[in-house]
Amino acid sequence: MAIMHWEGLSLGKFLSVIFDLQSRKDALLPSAHQKVNNFLKGYNDWGTQPVDIVRLIFEHDFGRDMGCQPTYHPLPPFTSHPHQEAAGGFPASAKGIQATSFYEHQDFSGKGSEKSLKQYFAQKALKEVDQEMMLLASDKILKASEHTALTWEKVTGFSFTQIQGRVREKTPLLWTILTTSTIGSNVSHLEKAHEDAIEAVEARIDGTHGWFGCTVSILILAYFHYVKANMLQTVLGNVLFTTNAHRSLHSILGHVGLVTAYSNTLERLHSLGQDKKAMLNALGCTLAAGKIRIHLVYNNINQYHRAWRANLTNQNKLESGTAATVIVQHKVDGLKDAFDGPEYECHKSESSNKSITFKSLKADPKSLHLEGVAIANILRIFLKFIPHLQKMSIISNM
Repeated sequence: MAIMHWEGLSLGKFLSVIFDLQSRKDALLPSAHQKVNNFLKGYNDWGTQPVDIVRLIFEHDFGRDMGCQPTYHPLPPFTSHPHQEAAGGFPASAKGIQATSFYEHQDFSGKGSEKSLKQYFAQKALKEVDQEMMLLASDKILKASEHTALTWEKVTGFSFTQIQGRVREKTPLLWTILTTSTIGSNVSHLEKAHEDAIEAVEARIDGTHGWFGCTVSILILAYFHYVKANMLQTVLGNVLFTTNAHRSLHSILGHVGLVTAYSNTLERLHSLGQDKKAMLNALGCTLAAGKIRIHLVYNNINQYHRAWRANLTNQNKLESGTAATVIVQHKVDGLKDAFDGPEYECHKSESSNKSITFKSLKADPKSLHLEGVAIANILRIFLKFIPHLQKMSIISNM
């Protein structure tokens, strides 16, 4: 204090001379310079670290600001939509005077240390979150495709657990902020959330928990931050298309960042179709070479599309198609009782009898079999509709 009084320095000016890198070299002796270096690098006893000094300044009674003005106002420009109206009822762009937001504020003169440090820490935290989001959005695991076409291998390999681990790794601060808002640091609340999550896993039910919601929220934020970080949105878009969801639902979910645009979904599906085409082509070559055997299972699909607002160009329509499933049989050669496609076709052609007609079948009934079927049907009707016999309905299953 005597040195500061002798030199006419305030406490703030004295500390700024000590810690300023440029003036420190000229104003301090080498021994004092080394002590400042050791202090800033944390080579001190516990309780005298730089963070301890900052904590003492932050919690000091002299630094408390008793004013009721919000600490984090005015908000930064990026927190409001350009057309969003402010609290006063006027668009933000129409204001003549724009106050400096706390995010851009650098002059803390006349403010207590508590409020100033809060704003400074908030600035640093926001910049750290921005860096984390840039790092996460550039991760390949979040990108459906960038320079190559989307493949089924990438879609079926989508793992929410793996993505959640990557989110925790790349955005620890943002993850902590969201989980604090969702779960909180309250011990009883945290224990309850853990119990609910464990019970859902053990019961194999679709339990909802805050960690799942935080992961989805971060993936949505990453998509808005960088539109190519769209793996989750691509998968959900495919699910909506597969379930024949209405385009209005697709549009609504697209506005909140859960799916990509409908045109992008169609483009991804065409890409997946080309990938499956190449896979089937390779499978056909392998089949022709006699290395594998396959089953083809066909299924007719009829979809009725009802127009939301029917007009001359937009009418209700029924679309029909056929889906085929390929079942590959690996290493069946030489196995006993294995299905042999060519042999089946051979037996089928040999046993075909063109003389068999409905007329000939009707003329050659098996009376004993028909009698048994009739008795069984009559018994089933009795057991179903006569109340006193319903207790014996177990017989109908015999």
